[in-house]
Order: sequence, then structure tokens, then C-alpha cells
Amino acid sequence: MKKILLIISLFVSSVFAELTTVKIQKNATGYGITKKAAITDALIQAIQQTQGVNIASVKSMKQLMNEYSVEKNGEEDFGASMESEVKNAVVAITKGTIDTYDIQSIDKSEDSNGWDATVTVTVIKYKTPGHSAHKRRKLVVVPSYSRDMSFQVLSRSKTSYDVSQRLTQEMISSITQTRKFSVLDRANNKAYQSEKDIILSKDAHKDEILKLGNILGTDYLVVSTISDFRISNNSSISSLTGQEISDLQAFATIQYKIIAMATKQIKWSNTTTIDFVPTGNSDEQIFQNVLNKISSDITYEIIENIYPLKIAKLSRNGSAIISQNLKEGAVYNVFDLGEKIYDEYTKEFLGYDEIQTGKIRITRSLPKVSYGQIIEGDIKKGNVCRISKLALNQNNSNVGATSSLPY
Repeated sequence: MKKILLIISLFVSSVFAELTTVKIQKNATGYGITKKAAITDALIQAIQQTQGVNIASVKSMKQLMNEYSVEKNGEEDFGASMESEVKNAVVAITKGTIDTYDIQSIDKSEDSNGWDATVTVTVIKYKTPGHSAHKRRKLVVVPSYSRDMSFQVLSRSKTSYDVSQRLTQEMISSITQTRKFSVLDRANNKAYQSEKDIILSKDAHKDEILKLGNILGTDYLVVSTISDFRISNNSSISSLTGQEISDLQAFATIQYKIIAMATKQIKWSNTTTIDFVPTGNSDEQIFQNVLNKISSDITYEIIENIYPLKIAKLSRNGSAIISQNLKEGAVYNVFDLGEKIYDEYTKEFLGYDEIQTGKIRITRSLPKVSYGQIIEGDIKKGNVCRISKLALNQNNSNVGATSSLPY
């Protein structure tokens, strides 16, 4: 039995250890005074188009071709017996990124002073596990900024750096959990560089280098400023019972904007102010719950203006299914989409006319989907859902909102 378990364990380990790769064919054309030079140039062009290849290997490629070239009928050519060795050497030089190559043609160039060579290379690409990041908008949450040196959090004073780091992390977590964006990390560069050094070391398997060169650039930056942040607890003694009464209050003002990386255009800007009674059994728990509240509110505003919630499906029992984790008990107004709306001056698309058709209450929440009970009206797939703030009885105010991201 132990031997069987060991074999199964080794098999599972080998399966998960194997890199997920795809092979893509690419054509490249090169020019040279001789056939050898033209083929070498074509291969170099192919190498430079691939990711995870050290361009310094170009010199090695030229040396390789000189080493394996032979004279045939007075012209430089490659020996047929050496062809497989050359291909193996190309794979070694490119660290496995180029699997194989084939010479498609070698013709005299138009000026008759050289040769044009076309090669087809099979490029190995590393496939990142999980959902493709290219199907989602990429986003970076920049650490929050504050002009204040510290903030009062109950009986302690916390540095603005501490509050900023904690709030930034909560925003990253909250936005990531919506599964609507590819949230990119910019805070762990030291750890990334350390791992990169391991991949480039002699101890790593040659295929590991395929993981490099796949870093994504962002589409949007989320930039925020903490204008005010405080949590107070003004306790008093009841004149009737003589017991201590806790007057816990949290107040914060956060200004944030979403900036398009390519153009530096501000796509969405808002100031969120929260003033509510937090809960918790300790100072740390209360502080954490306040951060959760702020990040959740900001995330909802971002999602509502970029990816408003929609009914993904109606279940067999009549429940409305939404492809996002939502708070149980929350009530959402449901709208049917009407005609498109355009700005009269700029002709910019602003969104759709929304006609309310009903309401739902979230009764069940899972990591990826939520179920809502239809409590009013006619609901169908594709309807937009917007939270009913009156139903949640929240004392929040949002000012200065502008958007150029219609759904």
C-alpha cells in the first residue's frame, strides 16, 4: 500500500511540476551577403521577436553558423549531416524558447548582391495558469497618499503610512475579489527579483526561463488621497443605570481617481465620505472593519461605473443569479436597459436609459456568485442591478462624481 501511495504521490508531483506551454509558429525573413549570413539574420530576427530570450545570444548564433558552415560548389552552405546538430544548438542558445526551425527559402535578393532567407520557427510560450489576464482590464492600486503625519484611531495614534498601507491592501483585496480586473502587483519587486535570480541560475531547469518576459503593463491606475481618517470612542456614564455608554464613531474622507495609463486621462473621479458606527471586539478589529467598509464602498463605486452588476441567469426556483460575491441581506433595484444615451455636445456614449423593473434581496452568497430573491417586479437575464442605499440605511455621501466609463 505504501508503494502505491508513493507512486501516486510522485505522479501527481510530476503533473503539477510540468510547465504549461503552447507552441506558436512564426515566420522571419533575413538578408545577408551569403546564404549563411541570410539564414543567420533570419534566425536572429526570429529570436528578437520572442520573449524570454537573451539578445546577447545573437553573437553565439553567428559563431554557431560560422562553425557549422561548409563549402559546397564554391558557395557557403550547411552540411546535411550537421543540420540536426545546428537545430539542437539553436534550441540551446535560445534556452528552449525556439523549439525547432525550418528554412523555407533562400533566394537571390532584388539587388543581386545578397540573399534573402525565410525561416519558420516554432516558438514555445509559457501559458500563465488560471484565467487569461488579457480578457480583463488590468489595474494597479497605487499606495494611498496623505498630507497628515498621523491619524487618531481610538486610544492610539497611527502613522499615515500604516493607515495608507492597510487601506491600499484592503482595496487590492476588495477589487481582486470582484473578479472583474487583473490586479497587478507593484509592491513586491524585491521578492520578484529574488525569484527571477533563481530562474536564471544554473540550478533551474532550462524551461523555467519561459516564465520571464510575461510581465503585464496596466491599463488603469487607482490613485487615492486620505483627507481625513479618525475613529473615536467618547464614553459616558448613564445617569439612569450608572453603566458606561460607548459612543463609537468612524469618519473618513477619501478622494480617488482612475487614470488611463496610455493617455493619463482621468476616467473616473470621486470623493467618498463615510460616517458610521463601526463594530468589533477590539481596537484592531474595529480598525480593520472600518478599512473594509471604505474599500468596499470605493470598489462598489468603481464596479458600478465600469462593470455594473447584471443578472447572469434565473435559476429554476426563480432566484436571480449574479456573478459576484455580494452581502447577504442587501437589496438591489433592478433596471431594464433602454435606448443609448449620447452627450449632445461631444457625441460621447454615456450609457443606456434605465427603466426600473423590480427589486431583489441577496439571500445566499458564494465566493463567485450570489443568489437574490425577487421581492418585486419582473426580472430577466441581462438586467442591471444597483444597490438600494435606503434599504441598507447607510449614512454615506458621495460628491463630485464624474465618469467617462459607460458600460
